[in-house]
Amino acid sequence: MWRSGLSSQKRDPAVLGDGVEHASGSGLGTIAVEAVSLAYRAPRGSGQVLVLSEVSLYVSAGEFVCVVGPSGCGKTSLLHCLAGLVAPSRGIIRVGGSVVRGPGRDRGVVFQQYALFPWLSAVRNVEFSLQMRGVARSERRALALEYLSLVNMAEAAHVMPKALSGGMKQRVALARAYAAEPQVMLMDEPFGALDAQTRRGLQLDLLRTWESERRTVVFITHDVVEAVLLGGRVVVMKAGPGEVTADVTIALGSGRDARTVDTDAFRRSKAAVEGAMESRAPDK
Repeated sequence: MWRSGLSSQKRDPAVLGDGVEHASGSGLGTIAVEAVSLAYRAPRGSGQVLVLSEVSLYVSAGEFVCVVGPSGCGKTSLLHCLAGLVAPSRGIIRVGGSVVRGPGRDRGVVFQQYALFPWLSAVRNVEFSLQMRGVARSERRALALEYLSLVNMAEAAHVMPKALSGGMKQRVALARAYAAEPQVMLMDEPFGALDAQTRRGLQLDLLRTWESERRTVVFITHDVVEAVLLGGRVVVMKAGPGEVTADVTIALGSGRDARTVDTDAFRRSKAAVEGAMESRAPDK
């Protein structure tokens, strides 16, 4: 089990005219995607391929939102835009009220590929993140060990990545991302390459960490079961071009565990997401 977090995020809620409580759009950890489109030049010819079309999405501070859809629907492209790795062709993205113009420390990114420095031990990988934050060298080691403890990896602190299993590598990657103390965590199918048992364990560990840390999370997946188990909301996208077609609230509450997937509430939520995906599937 992952231990309680090292820091917490502030909330900045405001009540809008519809009577629903939302974050104001300027608080730490909020995400506002406003009519974002993304087009790439076609491999041949002078035309363009439209990857995302008029995508709008709002995420309140501390929410856990999963984005699900078929391959080619643009969900990873959307995450790259959120991370500042790709600039939208049109539209604006704001994180914490500030326009995203490139990568920044306000956003931590965890990819499916573990992206660890292979020449650095687990603890030194985390220390690198602390160094980028400007933490003094004298404080880095102790703090890095705390973050590794957060993901149950303190005992493997001095192990090199090549000697770690896939699940262990991903835990170190998560610790390094948390060490940067971002406003939001962006996760692109981080458990997709793992076996089913390891994957389920990491899903539940991530939930426990999120429940204590309450950082804003946007989690990309193609797995409906994973999306429903993790998310407070599941955003459904379709391909050709990528558009948001549904936003399903998952009413499972906190304290989810391995037995949650066997409950009637889970089955109802899963059916709602699958129904949204089927009803919005592109015409063949």
